[in-house]
Amino acid sequence: MAMDDWLTIERAARHLGVSTRTLRRWIKAGKLEAELRPGPYGHQYLVPRSSVAGREIVRDLDRVEREEERETVPRIVEAHLAARESALAAEVAALRHELGGALERVEQRLGQIEWELAALRGSASGAEPE
Repeated sequence: MAMDDWLTIERAARHLGVSTRTLRRWIKAGKLEAELRPGPYGHQYLVPRSSVAGREIVRDLDRVEREEERETVPRIVEAHLAARESALAAEVAALRHELGGALERVEQRLGQIEWELAALRGSASGAEPE
C-alpha cells in the first residue's frame, strides 16, 4: 500500500467523528485494522483508508441502541451505500479520464515511431518518408 492509503490515528478519528481514545480502544479490541510503524516522534499507529471507510457504517450502527431506533438502520445503510457509490463513480470517472490521456499519448508516440521507421526505411532505400 502506498503512504496515501494510510491515515494517522488523529486523521482517522477526525474522519470517523470519534476521539483518538475511542480509535485506540477499537484497535486494541480488534475492531479496526492498524499497524504500528515508526513515525517522526517514535512509533505510531497507521490505519488503512479502506478500514476507515468500512468502519463508518459500523460506527453508525453501533450508535443505534434503542429498539425505536432500529428502524433507522436501513436508512443508515442506504446513506452509506449511496455515499460509497458516489465516491466510487467519481474515482472511476477520474481513472477513465487518466486512461484516456494515457491512450492519447501512446497513440501520438506510436505515430512518431511509425514516422521515424518510415524515415529510416526511406533513408536506407534513398527515398523520402511519407
